[in-house]
Amino acid sequence: MEQKEFTVKGMMCEGCSGAVERVVSSLSGVQKARVILKEALLIVDYNPQTVSPESIARAVSDAGYEMIL
Repeated sequence: MEQKEFTVKGMMCEGCSGAVERVVSSLSGVQKARVILKEALLIVDYNPQTVSPESIARAVSDAGYEMIL
C-alpha cells in the first residue's frame, strides 16, 4: 500500500468532499480515501499495482472536480 496526497480543485462544501471520497473509495485497489476540505486535500491509501494516480484523477474528474497530480 502507498499513501499519497493530492490537491483537488472545486470542492466547496462537505457534500463535495463526500462525493470525492465516495467516488475514489469505490475504485478497486483503494483502501481508504479522505478529504481535508479546508486544505483542498485528498489523501488516498491505495495499491499502486491495482490503481494508478491517473485513474484516481479520472474518477475525481468524472465527479466534476479537478485533481492535481
